[in-house]
This record gives sequence, C-alpha cells and structure tokens, in this order.
Amino acid sequence: MDDVITDRARESVEIVAARVARVPTHVAELLASPPTLPPLRGDVVVVGIGAAAAPARHLATLLGAVDGVHARHVPVSTFVAGAPARGRTLVLFSQHLSPNARLVLGRASEASRVIVVGSTPARDVREAGAPPHVEVVTLPPEDERGMLLRIAGPAIATAAALLLAREAGLEVDAAALARVPTVLARANDAVEGALTANALDALLAGPTGVVTFGDAACSGRALAWKLLEAWSVPEPPTWDVLEVAHGPFQQMHRGAAVLVALLPGEPRVVGLRDRLATMLVPERHVLVTLAAELPWPLSALEHDQLGSELVLRGLRARPRDLQTWDGQGKDRPLYDVDATALSGR
Repeated sequence: MDDVITDRARESVEIVAARVARVPTHVAELLASPPTLPPLRGDVVVVGIGAAAAPARHLATLLGAVDGVHARHVPVSTFVAGAPARGRTLVLFSQHLSPNARLVLGRASEASRVIVVGSTPARDVREAGAPPHVEVVTLPPEDERGMLLRIAGPAIATAAALLLAREAGLEVDAAALARVPTVLARANDAVEGALTANALDALLAGPTGVVTFGDAACSGRALAWKLLEAWSVPEPPTWDVLEVAHGPFQQMHRGAAVLVALLPGEPRVVGLRDRLATMLVPERHVLVTLAAELPWPLSALEHDQLGSELVLRGLRARPRDLQTWDGQGKDRPLYDVDATALSGR
C-alpha cells in the first residue's frame, strides 16, 4: 500500500509541475487574444468560489481605483440569506460550477447584470440555472479537476480580473503588461534565487506568515491558500508589512518562524522589507522574499506564479498524493450547498 501511495504522490507532483509550466503560455494567449469583456460601471458585487476567491478579491481591489465604479467583495455565504447583488452588477468567479456557484446563480435573478468568469462554457452556465441576462467570460483551461489544488485556473482568472479592471478604466502600463508572459516564465529561477540553503526546510516545518505590501493583501491570501491545500499545513496568517509590528512580531519573537514577503516591483517599498529584516533573529527566523519585477497591479500575476513555483518545490521535497485527500467526500454538507438544498429554509 505504501508503494501505491508513493507512486500516486509522485504522479501528483508531476501533474502540478506540468500545470505550473503551462501558466505562462495560458496567460500569453489570454493577453494576446482576450475574450469579449463586459464593461463594469456603477455598483459591483464580486464573489469567488474556492480558489477563485483570490481573483474575485483582486478585481474588487482594482475596481476601487476606478472612477465611476463602486465594488465590494462578498463571501459566498452572504447569498444564503438573500440577494446582496440586488440592483447591482454581480461578477461571479468560479472555475467550474460547483453547487456553491449554483447557489450564487440561484440568488442572482435580481441583479441588474450577472457576469460569470471561469472555464465553464456559456451554454453550460445557462443550463445550470443562471438568469437569462447572464454574460459569460470563458477562460482556459477547460478542465483542471482531479485534485484539491488548483494552479492554472486561479492564475488565469487573476489575469482576467486585471483585464476586466482595465476595461472599466484602470490605467495599466502597456509595456509592463507585454512583459508578463516572459516574467512568469522566469519564476522558477526567481524562486531558486530567493531560497537560502535551509529556507525550504524551514517553510515546510513552519510556522509561516505571509507579508504583503500596499494593496496586495489578496495575493497574500492566495499564497496562503496554496500552501494550505498543497502542503496540508494550517493556513498561514497574512499581514500587511506595517501590521507585523502590532502583535505578530511580538508573538513570534521567541520562537522559530518563517516569513514570506511578497514584494512588488516598486523601489519605495523595498525599504520597508529591509526594516522588517533588521527586526528578525537570524538564529530563529527566516525571511523569504518573493520579489516581483513587475509593478502593482501586474505584480499580482507574478506573485501567483512565484507562489506556485514555491509550492512545487515543497512538493518535490515531500511528495503528497493530491488526488486523494483527507476528508474527501466528507465535505458534502457544505460543498453541496446550493439554492435547491436551502429552499424552504
């Protein structure tokens, strides 16, 4: 039995490796030939299912910088009690239409517009009970099921969130945007340079915290979620760099700790990272800096790929069977919650 598990663990790692390697190509194709994107105006409610919650948060953050758009991210459970998008534009990120996604669609009829972003074709979205006025943005890959961890879907949805925000009026550096696929293809080398001799072992041993800068909190949560699912560790807390001095540092000071800093490609924040480094005790603390070449908001795409490469390194060091996971099938009381399951309650 142990040999079977080992074989499946190795197979899982190679599946993840192949998916990580394809992300730059998927993103390049999306940027070169984007789907028709609906313009977003007025009040917008954004929701994401599972790993797609990170791109949803990203879009809501980006729209906050656009005049004429008032966006907020809401958790899926808000749709249990009612219709938080009533009279507003609803944007649903869901790689595949799980029951929870159908719950959102079942509560979406009172939204002024409904936009679904994911891998599900428009016909299937409509057949899933979406309201007649639904608009569908279909993204690659066609299918990434088979394991709990998603790699390509969230990365491509994050790129789509950027394009949706640009369509709404967000200013994006065109030259930097053109460099994105090339930068993503270098992520493996960047992670290699970021890891000191013992950093990966320290990360796998934990405890770990993720440190972000500026508007990049959604990127931090995305990395924390990857580590939770891929390495089966408690979800690392995510802190803005200036929050570290208000409790987290004092709590971790006497023990071992690893901090992963998601540093955007902006010189003005490098000094904050350096100040953080001076606070740490080298004998007990490890700081891993995943430094992006690209400026915000493009750095979110780069940090997603850097995080995937980091996760892959951990899996190569300690292979896990990601095709069969703890609690598989026992999550249905919540996973299977949809509008039908809650009717009459």
